[in-house]
Amino acid sequence: MRFGFKVLAGMFLGWLLSRSYPKLPLLVTTSFCIAAVVTAIFAPGYWFLLSFGIMGAGELFGLYFPNYVLCCSEPAKMRRNMAFCSLITVPAGFSPILFGAIVDTLKPMAGSRAAFQASFVISLVILATALVLVW
Repeated sequence: MRFGFKVLAGMFLGWLLSRSYPKLPLLVTTSFCIAAVVTAIFAPGYWFLLSFGIMGAGELFGLYFPNYVLCCSEPAKMRRNMAFCSLITVPAGFSPILFGAIVDTLKPMAGSRAAFQASFVISLVILATALVLVW
C-alpha cells in the first residue's frame, strides 16, 4: 500500500508541479502527512492501514523540499542552501526518541491507547506548524 500510493502520488505531484509553482507540492505532501496521522487516529478497525498508504504519498516531501530550495536559490548559493537542507534533517532524527518519551511518560497515567494518541496529536501539531511555515 505504501509504495503503491507513493507511485500514484508521485505521478500526480509531478503533473501538479509541471502545471503550477514549486511550493504547491510541498503543501500537498505535508497535507498527505497530516491526513495519514488523522486517518491513523480515527479510522476504525483495519481501515487504519490506509494511513500507511497516505503516509507513503506524504514521504515524497523528501524530493520536493530540496527541489523547492534549488528552485529558489541563486546559482552562487545553491550548494550552501542544500547543505542547510541536509543539516536540518539532523534534528528530525531525534523524533523517535521524542515520541517514545511521550508515550512512556503518559502510559502510566492515561493508558497505552491515550499515550499513543497523544504522540499522534503532537505530530499533528508539528506537521501543522510545518504547513503554516511553508505557506
